[in-house]
Amino acid sequence: MAPFHAGIYVLLDTDRLGWTRVEQVDLPLATDYVRAASDAGAVAIQVRCKSLPWAHPVRRALAEAVADATRLPVWLNDDVELAAALGLGAHLGQADGDPRALAHRPLGWSTHHRSE
Repeated sequence: MAPFHAGIYVLLDTDRLGWTRVEQVDLPLATDYVRAASDAGAVAIQVRCKSLPWAHPVRRALAEAVADATRLPVWLNDDVELAAALGLGAHLGQADGDPRALAHRPLGWSTHHRSE
């Protein structure tokens, strides 16, 4: 994975793409988006799948397809275990798992006020 640099951070959000059900996920289109973002100068990709079933294999397939389509850092939203298993970074909220599982991996952390 390439080092993270300041710049355009692309969010591949399955809900925004209309992929709220497993059968709607379009892996070839997702990889096209990632390649286009990379070509346009993006510095990182975050994969966000809020509506897809948590343990469904399509989540892993999407993460792998995105990671395979780019040399940019890829961050998974909310899924510590899958990020660790795939060697990817993660973006976590306050209740999304133990970030120590991602030792030496990129980590984003949502905060909502100064105490966080």
